[in-house]
Amino acid sequence: MEYIKLKNVEKRIKGAEVLKQVNLTVEEGEIVGLMGINGSGKSMILRAIAGLIHVEGTIEIAGKQMESGQFPEEIGVLIEMPAFLPEFTGKKNLQLLAMLQEGVSNEDIDVAMRSVGLNPEDKRHYKKYSLGMRERLGIAQAILKKPKLILLDEPTNGIDENGIKILKKLLLDLKEQGSTIIVASHDKDFLEAMATKYYEMKEGRLV
Repeated sequence: MEYIKLKNVEKRIKGAEVLKQVNLTVEEGEIVGLMGINGSGKSMILRAIAGLIHVEGTIEIAGKQMESGQFPEEIGVLIEMPAFLPEFTGKKNLQLLAMLQEGVSNEDIDVAMRSVGLNPEDKRHYKKYSLGMRERLGIAQAILKKPKLILLDEPTNGIDENGIKILKKLLLDLKEQGSTIIVASHDKDFLEAMATKYYEMKEGRLV
């Protein structure tokens, strides 16, 4: 079943075309990769799907045409680093975010943190986290409710080899549980290891 469909999606910023006639279909339960250098447009596609920017063209999710800038239901997003509060622990930050969502328990938070290789009982404040730990916490917030749609932008940033193995397993497990996942990354080996299919972005075009 087609879960996401982009048709002739375009975006201009200050007169420059950052997305050019993008057409993309993602089946339900797929892991789709977007590969490309910085500035190629892959992050912009994720922003468009998440409703974070206004675009020309049409975007359909689960059979529903989205208004430009409309935020989809049941979505988890990691695009750039979330604005976590430095004076709180990782778990406390997720607890605060969970207050904005319905049905997220402390157990859900513990499970999400452990699934990315973080210890929920770690008393260190976020400001003491390494880059890799911050990235893992960002991924944990995106999967808190095991949403139907997950968008991840460069999720391997700062993560060591063992952490990448954990992330691959996590994404494959989420896929088996019914999530549809789009991952933007410059790491071809990472995408080849778990993506159902992947595309390359070049100068705003999907190759």
